[in-house]
Amino acid sequence: MMSYLSILKSLRFHPWPWVFVMLLLSFGQDTAVGIIDVPLGNPSYEFIERMETKGIIKGVRDGTRPLSRIKVAELLMQIEDSQNRYKLTEVEVRQLEWLKREFRYELEALGASVVQEEDPHHGRWHLFAGGEGVGNQLWLDPVVRFSWDTRGGKTVYRRSWGGKIYGYLDDTIGFYLYTRDTSEWGKGIRHVGEKWREAWEKELKDPLRGGFSEKGIGHIGYYGDRIDHDEVDAAISIALPWFKLEFGKGSNVWGPGYHGQIALSDWAPSYGQVKLSASYGSLLDFTYIHAWLHSGLVDTLRSYQTPEGFRRTLYRRRYLAGHRLEFTPLRGLDIGLSETVIYGDRGPEVLYLIPVMFFWSAQHYLGDPDNLQMSGDIDVNLIDGLRFYVSLFVDEIYISKIFSRRGHHNWIGVQGGVHLVPLTGYLKDLDLRLEYTRINPFVYSHKFPINNFESYGYILGHQIGSNADEIYARVNYRHKRPLLLSLYYNKVRKGELVSAEEAYNNPSQRFLSGEVEVLRTYGFGVTYEPMPNLFLNARYKLFSSSGGSENGLSLSFRYNF
Repeated sequence: MMSYLSILKSLRFHPWPWVFVMLLLSFGQDTAVGIIDVPLGNPSYEFIERMETKGIIKGVRDGTRPLSRIKVAELLMQIEDSQNRYKLTEVEVRQLEWLKREFRYELEALGASVVQEEDPHHGRWHLFAGGEGVGNQLWLDPVVRFSWDTRGGKTVYRRSWGGKIYGYLDDTIGFYLYTRDTSEWGKGIRHVGEKWREAWEKELKDPLRGGFSEKGIGHIGYYGDRIDHDEVDAAISIALPWFKLEFGKGSNVWGPGYHGQIALSDWAPSYGQVKLSASYGSLLDFTYIHAWLHSGLVDTLRSYQTPEGFRRTLYRRRYLAGHRLEFTPLRGLDIGLSETVIYGDRGPEVLYLIPVMFFWSAQHYLGDPDNLQMSGDIDVNLIDGLRFYVSLFVDEIYISKIFSRRGHHNWIGVQGGVHLVPLTGYLKDLDLRLEYTRINPFVYSHKFPINNFESYGYILGHQIGSNADEIYARVNYRHKRPLLLSLYYNKVRKGELVSAEEAYNNPSQRFLSGEVEVLRTYGFGVTYEPMPNLFLNARYKLFSSSGGSENGLSLSFRYNF
């Protein structure tokens, strides 16, 4: 250990953080195989959710995502070994075999066989794959996306490329890098000057107006009728005897919602974070995060302009701390409880760096300068083929008037949904979903703007924002393994937003008060996956509002995107 210290001192590094890291590594588990996360949006999530709804597997506890690769591999093994495996349709069996290619390495590390007769190489293609033994592996994949979107006579073209690198080092560390660079151009991209840029960016992030908006866009470069933006997710995960420790940049989904989540969603750009996660047997999971957000609020004390006219803009600090407990008290019932706090204008607060701290009491101790939220959800699957869930998000609440239509400080959000999977008959490869979300006025906001529940201008929770509700219905039918047909309907109602002063002086504002905007969307989509992670998509949408109706059409080619 002294040799490490002397080297670090000679390099003028402060040694103690590195000593801490080396101590963590010295107590690593026997293997780190599978500890890196599966990207949100991977097809494995919907397949596992369908298997849970059918009753093939129980106690999945997927209300805390992303899941690790080893967790997904274990669930695929449970499906393979389930006594109810005979209930799988022919399409589902082929889907299972398809996913086993993606998680071949983790499955083999668990002792499972993934050899497939029709594919003697029993693996999927990688640009590079190599390594020696278990725990020293590296994979490299290209990322490509081309798309064409039109709506109301406006057209946008998108081109994205990048790469994915992931692997394991020395049985202790897993790493992951996913980067992509995107250009968008066409008549749907306005020529934006400085004067209109802020208003246009807000429109892009508004689900009622931004017809071409994408979630998770951070910094945007403007070049006339073209915009460029790039996104990156990365993580280093360390397997320890008691928990997994992760340093990275990524997103989190907390809650069972399908078309957005009210506690934490991936609508906002990914953010830097430290994450601790642990599982205790097969009944309980615990997750803690501390994240560095983008406030979008200029720090006038630290920002400056050089004599040559160059402007250096720095932003006020904003953080998110949160922890979530998800447990299975009985087979077919998963319960999640979480607590989050937004704070800023100072360095990381030590009380919020304690994973098991009760943040409610911590912020009282600090004098109530921050914005605390609590949430809970129940995911019920007691009847095979039927799953329903309910989520509650509490920003502020006045218990004695919780059921009052003009309740004082009832700043809450609720979400409920049903997932149906027919078990027999001609419709057995069908999925039916119905979901309702309601966000009361003032939710996600705060009297101190630094504490708003957002990052880079995007809400961290459900994308419809406060004083709004949404009905979402979707039918998926997988005719063959590679072919998915989708039919969906979406109705969003949104009332007026008011200032923070109005929110605190008149906290009993009625739901959907003021002028209400309504947007209905009818859609049909076709997705074809001829090879792993290569998707061809075609979607038609009809948008209907008080201002009239518009047709939208989208075509895309995606590989590893």
